Amino acid sequence: MLNVPLRGNGAIDEDEHAFLTSLAGWMKVNGESIYGTRPFFVHGEGLPDVESSSGFNESKARPYTEDDIRFTTKGDVLYAFALGWPKNGALTIKTLTHGRSEYPRPVARVELLGHSDPLQFKQDELGLTIRLPEKKPNDYAYSFRIR
Repeated sequence: MLNVPLRGNGAIDEDEHAFLTSLAGWMKVNGESIYGTRPFFVHGEGLPDVESSSGFNESKARPYTEDDIRFTTKGDVLYAFALGWPKNGALTIKTLTHGRSEYPRPVARVELLGHSDPLQFKQDELGLTIRLPEKKPNDYAYSFRIR
């Protein structure tokens, strides 16, 4: 499923080993936002990942930015994954605009998985704007637990 290339003898090279080790560390912190979750009403925000949906389009993929957000849900918790870290220190999730029908209740708490303290946020007609800590918890996707 991960499409990890193998050497002729079945071993993985050092780069692939480092990737898998890093992925394992990410899953240890962020696994609750993946395991046992369900899709949200909105799959995500941001432009399409590639220009074309035809095969062999990896070279046409665009880099992710802070505008690329994906969602999962479990019980009364919504998880939002930011695929890029904003340079200005704030992330705005437009899907969570105050009073929107897909998420009509007000947000009471926002946490960044891998960070110990709840985050400051504001929910208004522009969306849910989250003030981020100075240091990002990893170099990949950033999982937010929203209640």
